[in-house]
Amino acid sequence: MKFASGFLAAVVLMIFAALAVSYSGVINVASTQPDNALTAWFLSTTMEHSIRQRASGIAAARQPTGEDLHEGFRFYNEACVYCHGAPGKDPTDIGKGLNPEPPYLPDVWRAGRARNSFGSRRTASR
Repeated sequence: MKFASGFLAAVVLMIFAALAVSYSGVINVASTQPDNALTAWFLSTTMEHSIRQRASGIAAARQPTGEDLHEGFRFYNEACVYCHGAPGKDPTDIGKGLNPEPPYLPDVWRAGRARNSFGSRRTASR
């Protein structure tokens, strides 16, 4: 009984501590400064494992047609190139100012990470 009441008291104390930190504003959440290394690692690792787990149940897309590729290029050029750049086009100031900085997708594609991009896009576009 003593252990259970001590455990419950510790959980309640941790909840109050978390609320105190949350309401105090002591944690800088501005995107103008990069996250510290531990936070960046935690968020990156969480994202990668979350995508890997959810992408395993996604069927591979069919082979794109010429029309699909044209539509994809049009969409990328209208919506994505500003932050991610394109061959011969650097990201704009908007993309360079984001934190974390968006990956330069042509390099990501060439590095072989494109096979995971469908799951990333699907889960990131909620």
